[in-house]
Formats: sequence, structure tokens, C-alpha cells
Amino acid sequence: MQGFYDWYIAKETSSEGSGSTDDDVLRFKPKVLSSKLRRMLIEEYAADAKMNGDLDLQLDFDPYINAQDNAVKVAVRKVTYHDGKCRASVWLVPPVANYDLVNPELTFENGTWVFINFHYPDPETPSDENLIDMLIMLPKKRAIEKAKDAQP
Repeated sequence: MQGFYDWYIAKETSSEGSGSTDDDVLRFKPKVLSSKLRRMLIEEYAADAKMNGDLDLQLDFDPYINAQDNAVKVAVRKVTYHDGKCRASVWLVPPVANYDLVNPELTFENGTWVFINFHYPDPETPSDENLIDMLIMLPKKRAIEKAKDAQP
């Protein structure tokens, strides 16, 4: 897992990096994501591209590090294992505060560990606690807004 974050941060902060965290993992390392999470992110980024900057109705942060700006360096500080799943604590390096940025959740699938979700400490709402719930809620919110816009 640390290897993923080392690659990710280096890619995003290098002069050759795209600077866009939206789809670098999907383009360069799609197999680190479960098929469900990969599919949901592909669908979300396709919908985001059609939103014309309406940040309230799209994923407006980097889901892998739970930030809007690129981190300089992150470290996996603690990993727990329970019921076939692994969950980690990812922090900024050096620690600038005593809290996790993100808590990735992984499972062992087809001979390798893959990310199945990303959990976010101190969410504003329960549906903001993890990426899967956000990816489920965003299309619903867009459908509600579209229905409101269609009303006379």
C-alpha cells in the first residue's frame, strides 16, 4: 500500500505528472482498484465531465488522499486486518496534525490486495464517510436537481 501512495504522490507532483488526480489511477494502475470501485469511478468521472463545474454535484476532491491539493508525502502508519479485509491509516509526512487523511480499505482479490473503499475521518454527513457511499449518492443528487430544473 505504501508503494501505491509513493507512486501516486510522485506522479501527481512530478513535472511529468498530469496534475489531475481524477483518472491517473484508472489510466495507469486500474488493477489496484476492485472492479466495483473502478466501474463506479469511471461512471462518476464521465458524469463529472458533463457537469460544467457544478462542484456541489460532483466529486470535488482527491478520493485517494482526501484532499483538494496534492500532498507532498504521505505514509501508511497503521494497518489492521479483520474478516478478510485490511484497513490502513494514511497521514501526511512529516505529521503536521494528529489525524488520518484517509483510511483505505482493501481485500485480497485474484492474488493481490485491491482497494475496495476509502473512508474519510470526520465527515460532514454520514454519506460523506466513504467513497462508495458518495459514488452512490452523487447520481441521486444529480437526478433530483435535474427533475427540479425540468419543472415549470
